[in-house]
Amino acid sequence: MLVFIAVVAVAVVLGAMALAVVLGLMMLVSLRYWWLRRRGVPGRAARGEGDYIEGEYTVEKEGPRRHD
Repeated sequence: MLVFIAVVAVAVVLGAMALAVVLGLMMLVSLRYWWLRRRGVPGRAARGEGDYIEGEYTVEKEGPRRHD
């Protein structure tokens, strides 16, 4: 019975340590991602993929304006 209690205690301690390591790594990755987004690392806008369409146009004829 004492061996069983010792094995369970060791398993709980090792499980808690593994969980702490995984949560710590997840927190570091999340902070890094947040920091890069906060600093404004060049993304789509720097590559010319913004929210606008670039082009040319020509006004061929201006007609009379309607006043409704």
